[in-house]
Amino acid sequence: MTPKSKDLGLQPKWGTYYKSIPKDGKSLMKLKNILVLISILNTCLFSPDVQSKILSVPDTNKTIQSALKDAQKGDSIYVREGIYKENILWPATSEIKLIGAMDKTIINAQKKGSVIYFSGNLKGLIDAKTIIQGFILINGKPDNNQSNFYGGGLYCHSVSPHLKDLTILDNYAHKGAGIYCFQSDLQLTNVTISDNQAMSGGGMACEYANPVLYNVTLSKNKANSGTAIYSVMSKIKLHNVSIVKNMPSNANIRNCGAVYLNSSHFILEYSLVWNVATPYEIFFSEYDQQNALTIVDSDIRDSDVLIEKNNNAQIIRNVHQDASLHYLYLAPESDSGIDPSDNITNINHIKLLAKGVHGNGMDIYVEGNHTPLTHTCISDDIFSTDIFLSEGSHHIYAHPVDASYTIINLPDPITITVDQTAPVIKALSVTQNPGKERIWSFVTEDNDQKLIYKYCIDRKANPEPSQSYSTSQSASIEEPELKDGMWYIHVKATDRAGNESAFFTFNTIVDDTPPVIQIKNISENHLVQKWIWFPDKKETDISYRHLLDQLPHSKPTGDFNAITQTTLSNVNGKWFLHVQAKDRFGNASEIMTTSVFMDCIPPKINGLSNDLIPKKEKTWVWHSSEPETTFRFQINQQPKTVLKGKFKTVNQAKITGLNGKYYLHVQAKDAAGNYGEVISVSALLDNTTAELKGLSNDPVPRKTKIWTWKSSEPETTYRYLINNKPKAQLTGPFTNQNSTTITNKDGKYFLHVQTKDAAKNLGKITTVYCILDNTKPVVTNLFDTPKPIKSKTWKWSAIDTDSVLRFRYSIDQNKTATLSNKFTKTTTAHIKDKDGRWYLHVQAQDRAGNMSDIKTVFVMLDNTPPVLTLKTPDKSKRRVWRWSAKDTDKKIVYSYRCDRNETFSPKYYYTSQQSFEPIDCIFNAPKEAKQLNDLNGRWFFHVSARDRTYNTTKITKAITFDFTHKGLYANLYILFEPNSTVIKHHSIGKLNKLSEIMKKYQDAVAIIEAHTDNVGNETYNLKLSERRAESIKQYLHKKLFISESRLECKGYGETKPIFDNNTKKGRIFNRRAEVLLKSNRAHKTNE
Repeated sequence: MTPKSKDLGLQPKWGTYYKSIPKDGKSLMKLKNILVLISILNTCLFSPDVQSKILSVPDTNKTIQSALKDAQKGDSIYVREGIYKENILWPATSEIKLIGAMDKTIINAQKKGSVIYFSGNLKGLIDAKTIIQGFILINGKPDNNQSNFYGGGLYCHSVSPHLKDLTILDNYAHKGAGIYCFQSDLQLTNVTISDNQAMSGGGMACEYANPVLYNVTLSKNKANSGTAIYSVMSKIKLHNVSIVKNMPSNANIRNCGAVYLNSSHFILEYSLVWNVATPYEIFFSEYDQQNALTIVDSDIRDSDVLIEKNNNAQIIRNVHQDASLHYLYLAPESDSGIDPSDNITNINHIKLLAKGVHGNGMDIYVEGNHTPLTHTCISDDIFSTDIFLSEGSHHIYAHPVDASYTIINLPDPITITVDQTAPVIKALSVTQNPGKERIWSFVTEDNDQKLIYKYCIDRKANPEPSQSYSTSQSASIEEPELKDGMWYIHVKATDRAGNESAFFTFNTIVDDTPPVIQIKNISENHLVQKWIWFPDKKETDISYRHLLDQLPHSKPTGDFNAITQTTLSNVNGKWFLHVQAKDRFGNASEIMTTSVFMDCIPPKINGLSNDLIPKKEKTWVWHSSEPETTFRFQINQQPKTVLKGKFKTVNQAKITGLNGKYYLHVQAKDAAGNYGEVISVSALLDNTTAELKGLSNDPVPRKTKIWTWKSSEPETTYRYLINNKPKAQLTGPFTNQNSTTITNKDGKYFLHVQTKDAAKNLGKITTVYCILDNTKPVVTNLFDTPKPIKSKTWKWSAIDTDSVLRFRYSIDQNKTATLSNKFTKTTTAHIKDKDGRWYLHVQAQDRAGNMSDIKTVFVMLDNTPPVLTLKTPDKSKRRVWRWSAKDTDKKIVYSYRCDRNETFSPKYYYTSQQSFEPIDCIFNAPKEAKQLNDLNGRWFFHVSARDRTYNTTKITKAITFDFTHKGLYANLYILFEPNSTVIKHHSIGKLNKLSEIMKKYQDAVAIIEAHTDNVGNETYNLKLSERRAESIKQYLHKKLFISESRLECKGYGETKPIFDNNTKKGRIFNRRAEVLLKSNRAHKTNE
């Protein structure tokens, strides 16, 4: 028996084949091509058949990152045109194709990291089957957390995706602003890298990498080292590439090249290198071991001058190298795998071979780290050595031991995978197609996804598979070999490293015989039919499907299930049950059919329905849809009930004299004995009058009264009457109106309302009252006060029907007013310390809102003393004093007196007299004196004024001198600044005039009396006044040459003020000096 599967005929051991590998170059080249072909064939045949899917952004996924997270191996992600602000972290999934809408799809990293980041954890997982195509990558700026500030546009660590149709621009990084690749074999096709800026590698930076560039443009990039490309320990191949217009970041840097090479091999094919702003086009590092530059049909600006070489640099122009002469490969004895081209083995200590090696041999680097070598030798230009590799994939390259070895001939790096973990077959599943075939599928667990299997299917429990290996993960057996009974499948799996799993054996039972079933009726009465069905033999795992209808030859359809019984009720006529069974192997039985005659439809009751309109009594009448039907019923207030008792032919019922919701429950029974369902209907009974709500007496006076009422029952109507009588009889129709209004009335009014409910029950008449007030109040007890007074208190009231009033008022000097303040209970107001005519405006408001007219009264206030003016006496021999006063009050009285007392106040009676001859009122005047000219000495006149509110002026004092008799008398005032003895400029003239008089009248003596205000210490002020008097004395003596013997000075401090020291003006006049001029002779003139 031969199972159906793909049989490659491959055996797990190929050691003898490897031993026959030829040593000459041409044969080795042919062998390498064969191995590559086998590798491609292995990829096609051994790859699992996985159904890839297509995701769309933003249709199926809102962001590119979420689509990458959801993608599986081989899936394609299509991104619609637009700007996507993301920083892409590539997932651990291989062979994803990320495709944009060319120059219309932009990924903007917003300077928050690399645009696309491939972590070093993806090592060995991402190859050229991973494609990124059709995007513009901008604004990448990596940080130190992920990439050490490397890779602005793309950061690629140990990955080798294929980049196609990309524009990478405006990105920033310390190294590799456009692309940074480490241990990567990138492929770039139709890519533009422009306007990026870095310290090293403005366009791209490569370390330990082997990228290939096709149709690529690097322009306008900036860097201090390698404005376009920065390469360390890398082999870079460029085909049809333009490196133009790149420039240094700093114009002062002289050792800068568009391409910077350090221990690297740079291959230019059909390309252009032309960067005017860059000092050098290609710059070889002075610190490297060896560089190589291969130029094939390419144009480099001034290549003889602008290629800066070092001692270890090698330049080859238009030379095609035979790559087959130099390569690394795994020794056959170290390759345990099935395919010699994939470099996968389960051996740790391997032997590594390199073709085309001479000199002192090679240094081997694994993942960029120098690896210790053992058993090293060179024979016939083949270098061999033993190295140790841990389990996993390893990137390996070789480097010459001595500098004489040309980097052009270095072997290409290879990747060797060590896999020492055997696959494990976890489970098998079986798909059974009855009567045709059985298919088994294998579930295997292993790091390698490309496994091969060998197996056999038979009826023995312990044989070992002997077939060849196959990539198929399933096996099957079909007729005619397929027979009923126990079958076994034995499976072993092998990975590409040659690790084999243990045998896995799975058994299954084959059964192609359909089951036989029986149907049994287990009904207990004629109303409900019940059937059960079961297999004829003791079979298990049987499923069924059935159908009930009125057709004798129907076939049940649908899914089989575990149901083994069914019932039939509430139908009439002949019915058929069809049942079919299926066992667990998919064998279906013949359809079994049985029938029954049914009469199970209960009678229906007609003529009953709920009655929602309230009534005083209710009568129900009903009938049935079938003849010879009997009934039983019950009336109660329960919505549901269980009926008992005998059925009768009675088909009506009546209820009256009750209130509330009542139910009639009726059940019918037909002649066949079928019971109908209990029908329940309701009716509303109302034998109680409706209760009126919402009305009450309103004792508060109002202008307008609105009454609104409602009933305790729905569908109630009303009639009403408004009058000024407490009782009334209502007539007229009932309506739905439930509100009314009364206005423009005064006094007590009554509303009378009566209800009628839906059952026509008449309610009692409800009567309420309200107080209406539409008359405004009148403010009283306020009068004008024309006579001047010092203060005024008003108290008012108002006349109105409402005894509860409120008022508002204002006091101002306007005859009219508009009041807007709030009404309060205040009925008094007071005013004081004012002058003139003041008005009180008062307005009243009752509780109905009626406002009175504004009542206005005035009062005359006088709190200011009169202003007294004293006129200078005339120069006639008989002198007369005259005075007058200004005041709010026109009725002013005066008191006056003349004497020798300077501070005396008149205490005589007040009179309206406004003049006098002084001789008539001189106090203690000589008896012989008849007029002032007869008097000698210093005399004072005092006068004061008073109004009717007893506001009295200060005493006005006047001094008179008589120069017609012997003696000279004069008075002079000098004012000073605070705390100063300096004579002011305007007082100099007065002193000069005084000196002229004293020089004219040599007997005249000047008495200088100085004063201060009350600011400061009393003792200090006394000394200050003495210094002020001395200052005037010295001025008269030293400046005006008046003899000191004619000058007397004295200080009084603050003891003799002439004005109020509590005011600024008063203190000014109190800081003074008075100069009195005296002479004992009579003079002809009075100066």
